[in-house]
Amino acid sequence: MISSTELYLIIGFSVIGWVSYRRRKVDISGYVCILIFSAALILSSSYSVLTAISVTFVCSAIITTLKKRLIPRFKNDGAEDTPRNWKQATANMGLPVILVLSARINDEQSMTFTAFAALACATADTWSSEIGILSRSRPVLMLSRKNVPAGVSGGVTSLGLFCSMLGSLTIACVYYCYYLRRDETICILILGIIGSVIDSIIGELFQAKYLSQEKELTDTDSAGELVKGYRMITNNSVNLLAVSLTALIAFLVKNTLLNQ
Repeated sequence: MISSTELYLIIGFSVIGWVSYRRRKVDISGYVCILIFSAALILSSSYSVLTAISVTFVCSAIITTLKKRLIPRFKNDGAEDTPRNWKQATANMGLPVILVLSARINDEQSMTFTAFAALACATADTWSSEIGILSRSRPVLMLSRKNVPAGVSGGVTSLGLFCSMLGSLTIACVYYCYYLRRDETICILILGIIGSVIDSIIGELFQAKYLSQEKELTDTDSAGELVKGYRMITNNSVNLLAVSLTALIAFLVKNTLLNQ
């Protein structure tokens, strides 16, 4: 039986999702993902992860809105204000939801820690991308240190790195508010930042990049000739790989270092 509290929460998140859809923050597939993820977390009483995802979603929506107003002040921003779809939602939030549901089914508390670390990675990367594009400095690739246009996967700026720290810190703070475990909170903060760096490295090495008519690298597959990476590796693929690797590292850290 669904309790009245759970029912009210599901209705509340349905309304939030619908408002986000009407304001073009998500498309219809993204809205469906919000319903599925939120309902699953509510019915499993996974309120800590639900809170973390909600904070991420709200803050990211605010950042996108502010960015849309600030972008005209900058040149060559390359930003696109497009609604989030189910692929983006699943790549960033799907694994944390699965992990925390697994924690409920198997009674393995390490899964909750792992879910938060994965979510910290996703949030750190999202904030790095969303705000880093506002940097006045030209992004550089993490390994080769070559300059690339803003928005190209793998490119980082000082502002973007700083924002990835803030994103990871936000999720770590939510974890601390629920569990009051300082060592684990610090680990989540660090793992989120590491995950964001992993995302940039994977994006640089493997994500498909094309040569535009202006002879600049871009991630847009309709721009021109594939010159680097693999066509099947998209930004969503990179995000999923980075989140998965971060989750694996977090699971090992929790079960080898923090359980001693």
